[in-house]
Amino acid sequence: MPFMGYARRRRGAAGKKFFDPSVPPHYPPDLLLEPQHLDIDLFIDVAQQQAAGKVTTTVLARGQQANVLVLDAVNLEEVVVRDVGGYDLQANYDGHKLAIHWTEPFQAGDERKVEVSYKVVKPVDGLIFSQPDDAYPEQGWYAVTDHE
Repeated sequence: MPFMGYARRRRGAAGKKFFDPSVPPHYPPDLLLEPQHLDIDLFIDVAQQQAAGKVTTTVLARGQQANVLVLDAVNLEEVVVRDVGGYDLQANYDGHKLAIHWTEPFQAGDERKVEVSYKVVKPVDGLIFSQPDDAYPEQGWYAVTDHE
């Protein structure tokens, strides 16, 4: 039997199901290139509500001949992508997704590191800024993350 997720099988205290049976099962993607580790170097400017960062991702090949990694990356600016080990790659960014294409495919079990430098100004999600304003003059200055 395929995995249907814990919530699809479990019943509540009154015996009622926790899911809508009309909703089709949703499975995570089968990643041929899987991110294993993130090394994040981030500079946050709370006053300007922006961040500049560099994320180095260790990628593991779970299959032969894989050469494409697609990452979520909403509203980034000044995006620069490079392979730390010097492998040739091309990157395409559409404002929502960053697609990284290596010229030389991975072999199963290969690991490579890809570095993505970027800037984000007034992000819509993932990084939340707080500072005093007219409504809350005593509000503290801080930034918090939601996700990675």
